[in-house]
Amino acid sequence: ADQQQLENARQLVQAGAAWLLEESTMTPAALAKLLQKLFRHPEQLEAAAAAARMLGRPNAAEALADMVMRRVPADARPDMLCPDGDPAGNVMERAVI
Repeated sequence: ADQQQLENARQLVQAGAAWLLEESTMTPAALAKLLQKLFRHPEQLEAAAAAARMLGRPNAAEALADMVMRRVPADARPDMLCPDGDPAGNVMERAVI
């Protein structure tokens, strides 16, 4: 799982949406240096925020839930209940993402 997280981070860096400090070289001094650079150049933070927005998928969880529900046979859906007894179709109304 660690390599997957590292690859995800690298992709964000490549897109200009993040900075990467690998665990092997992460020190308080390295973090302070990066933060000082960003405080001196806030336009870099603004550019990274814009890049991150371009990568974001605001409705990803709902789209995934819809895709899963489309694969469930219609006659099976009424029996699908959440642990609290609500129909599974209402999950996204309560989801905090």
